[in-house]
Amino acid sequence: MDNKKDIYNLWVQYTTKNDETHFRQFVARFVAIWRSQLQLDFQAENCPMWHEVQPDSGPHLGRLPDELLPAIGKFIIVARDVCETEGKLEEQAIEEVAILVDCLVIVCRHFDNILSIIKYEYKPNLIAILSRVFKQQMELPQSVPAISHLFSSFSAFLEVMYDPYLTWRSFVRGQSADYSRLSYKPHSVHVEIVPFIYDCFQEEKLIRYAEIGESLLNILGAVICGSQVAPESVSSPFLCSPFSLKNRLIINLTS
Repeated sequence: MDNKKDIYNLWVQYTTKNDETHFRQFVARFVAIWRSQLQLDFQAENCPMWHEVQPDSGPHLGRLPDELLPAIGKFIIVARDVCETEGKLEEQAIEEVAILVDCLVIVCRHFDNILSIIKYEYKPNLIAILSRVFKQQMELPQSVPAISHLFSSFSAFLEVMYDPYLTWRSFVRGQSADYSRLSYKPHSVHVEIVPFIYDCFQEEKLIRYAEIGESLLNILGAVICGSQVAPESVSSPFLCSPFSLKNRLIINLTS
């Protein structure tokens, strides 16, 4: 069931029967198909540099089901409600949210879609979920893979919205972007993002969970680079050179 017709049959089943199982299957297969076509691991060696990023590498919303974005929003709200009612999410539910975010990352890889994504209330609902899940993780002795996945996906989601040319990732690999060559104009950063990151770094136990810390740092880096201000020009003891950038951020923010 890996071809597109079969995938969209799942969507038809979801819309006609209003069955959550078919929706989850659709999203999972959609993500699997596009993961094989797009480089979604931004730390990979073959991740495109800023000047290699194609603005239409992902699917255009015009080719996707009309109700896809509202449906994703609905199930994110459901997860938030469960989180707030029960004070936590089970690992499977966390993984399901992560896959929804993966789907949004893919959709954002076509730059025409980004403004539509920004208009939805994904970010505040996801931040509410991640805040709860973060506290949940801090109470556990070992990293939960689903939680690490969720933070990584959320980081990628914000990166592709605010830094779609992946200039932060290029900077970390030693190549600064020439912003004069970028036609894309930055969007205003959602007001809850930086306070959320700050609050996470106030937790001393974060030092035990390197993957989560790195995801948070990548969000910060993408927000700075996505503003189209060269990181090396930012007046900060943390943003100095791509070689030592992450290490110094980790040392200063977790010490």
